[in-house]
Amino acid sequence: MDFRFELMRLRPLPGERIVWWVNRCQGLDPNATMADVGDDYADALRTIFDGPVDVMAISTGGSVAVPLTADRLELKAHLAEYVAVL
Repeated sequence: MDFRFELMRLRPLPGERIVWWVNRCQGLDPNATMADVGDDYADALRTIFDGPVDVMAISTGGSVAVPLTADRLELKAHLAEYVAVL
Protein backbone atom coordinates (compact mmCIF):
# COMPACT_ATOMS: atom_id res chain seq x y z
CA MET A 1 0.00 0.00 0.00
CA ASP A 2 1.22 3.48 -0.78
CA PHE A 3 3.08 5.14 2.11
CA ARG A 4 1.22 8.45 1.65
CA PHE A 5 -2.14 6.70 1.93
CA GLU A 6 -1.04 5.04 5.17
CA LEU A 7 0.01 8.40 6.60
CA MET A 8 -3.39 9.90 5.77
CA ARG A 9 -5.07 7.19 7.88
CA LEU A 10 -2.92 8.13 10.88
CA ARG A 11 -3.38 11.91 10.55
CA PRO A 12 -6.67 12.11 12.55
CA LEU A 13 -5.10 10.61 15.69
CA PRO A 14 -5.03 12.98 18.64
CA GLY A 15 -1.95 15.19 18.93
CA GLU A 16 -1.18 14.11 22.48
CA ARG A 17 -0.41 10.54 21.42
CA ILE A 18 2.86 9.13 20.19
CA VAL A 19 2.23 6.84 17.23
CA TRP A 20 4.54 3.96 16.33
CA TRP A 21 3.92 2.44 12.93
CA VAL A 22 5.21 -1.11 12.72
CA ASN A 23 5.27 -3.80 10.08
CA ARG A 24 6.42 -7.41 9.96
CA CYS A 25 10.02 -8.01 10.92
CA GLN A 26 12.53 -8.69 8.18
CA GLY A 27 13.38 -12.32 7.64
CA LEU A 28 10.03 -13.54 8.96
CA ASP A 29 9.73 -17.33 8.76
CA PRO A 30 7.29 -18.15 5.93
CA ASN A 31 5.57 -20.60 8.30
CA ALA A 32 5.08 -17.99 11.05
CA THR A 33 1.54 -17.68 12.38
CA MET A 34 -0.22 -14.49 13.38
CA ALA A 35 0.39 -15.53 17.00
CA ASP A 36 4.13 -15.79 16.26
CA VAL A 37 4.12 -12.25 14.90
CA GLY A 38 2.15 -11.18 17.99
CA ASP A 39 4.89 -12.70 20.16
CA ASP A 40 7.46 -10.52 18.37
CA TYR A 41 5.37 -7.40 18.97
CA ALA A 42 4.80 -8.32 22.61
CA ASP A 43 8.54 -8.63 23.17
CA ALA A 44 9.05 -5.20 21.56
CA LEU A 45 6.27 -3.59 23.63
CA ARG A 46 7.74 -4.95 26.86
CA THR A 47 11.19 -3.68 25.90
CA ILE A 48 10.10 -0.18 24.87
CA PHE A 49 7.22 0.67 27.23
CA ASP A 50 6.76 0.43 30.99
CA GLY A 51 3.06 -0.36 30.98
CA PRO A 52 -0.08 -0.83 28.87
CA VAL A 53 -0.31 0.80 25.45
CA ASP A 54 -3.13 1.55 23.04
CA VAL A 55 -3.04 -0.78 20.03
CA MET A 56 -4.55 0.15 16.68
CA ALA A 57 -4.55 -2.57 14.04
CA ILE A 58 -5.19 -1.92 10.37
CA SER A 59 -6.21 -4.63 7.91
CA THR A 60 -4.33 -7.90 8.49
CA GLY A 61 -2.80 -6.31 11.58
CA GLY A 62 -6.11 -7.11 13.26
CA SER A 63 -5.27 -10.79 12.92
CA VAL A 64 -2.07 -10.09 14.85
CA ALA A 65 -3.62 -7.72 17.39
CA VAL A 66 -6.23 -10.20 18.56
CA PRO A 67 -3.79 -12.83 19.89
CA LEU A 68 -1.35 -10.10 20.94
CA THR A 69 -3.86 -8.40 23.21
CA ALA A 70 -5.97 -11.41 24.21
CA ASP A 71 -2.99 -13.40 25.45
CA ARG A 72 -1.23 -10.45 27.11
CA LEU A 73 -3.83 -8.27 28.80
CA GLU A 74 -1.11 -6.54 30.81
CA LEU A 75 0.18 -4.91 27.61
CA LYS A 76 -3.11 -3.47 26.33
CA ALA A 77 -4.84 -0.30 27.46
CA HIS A 78 -7.21 -0.15 24.45
CA LEU A 79 -7.55 -2.02 21.17
CA ALA A 80 -8.99 -0.55 17.98
CA GLU A 81 -9.20 -2.55 14.77
CA TYR A 82 -9.74 -1.08 11.34
CA VAL A 83 -10.82 -3.48 8.59
CA ALA A 84 -9.41 -6.61 10.21
CA VAL A 85 -9.02 -9.52 7.83
CA LEU A 86 -9.33 -12.82 9.70
